[in-house]
Amino acid sequence: MHREAISIKGTKNGLVILLDSNQEFESIKHHLQRKMESANGFFRGATVTFHTGSQKLFPQQKHELEAICKQHGLIPNVSELNPETEALFSPPPTGNNLDTPGEPALLLRQTLRSGQLVSRPNHVVILGNVHPGAKVEAGGNVIIMGSCLGSVHAGIRGNRDASIVAVHLAPQVLRIADVTHTEPPVLKAAPGPNKAVVRDGKIVFLAA
Repeated sequence: MHREAISIKGTKNGLVILLDSNQEFESIKHHLQRKMESANGFFRGATVTFHTGSQKLFPQQKHELEAICKQHGLIPNVSELNPETEALFSPPPTGNNLDTPGEPALLLRQTLRSGQLVSRPNHVVILGNVHPGAKVEAGGNVIIMGSCLGSVHAGIRGNRDASIVAVHLAPQVLRIADVTHTEPPVLKAAPGPNKAVVRDGKIVFLAA
């Protein structure tokens, strides 16, 4: 089913504009402008908050969307959604409350496009590609079951034991903890995914 780039929901704390993170940012901006124009001042005076699910807007992107809203008389909310309202637009938990082995991780079944940012304190697993201009940050490991062509930072809190794995590893910028690698990766010839780790203060690449 086709999803709209944006949809507008009313809550007791004002309007929430839901953004489809699978859409290019220019498409989101275009659809927001059209929504505001077709509303013909109906939302004037309302406070508005943007909700992007598991991803974040870059500050410049948020500024551009807020500017469109201001043109049509809306008031951007300076605070984030409160937990009660956030729960309305977050997917419900699945499974049961029994303890299971493993570590906390974010699983994304999508491709990240230019301008999109994912940032999580634990591991991040992406079932898709990371396009140039997209960025992934994780406190733990980053696993990409596709092509890594954007910017990836694992171990953002100083964890040099973190790693980055991708089926095709050709990032714009690759960083683990405080160690950065900006040159084309020297990949192992073995078929299958490649893995980036820190060895002797440098990022090296291994067959995963």
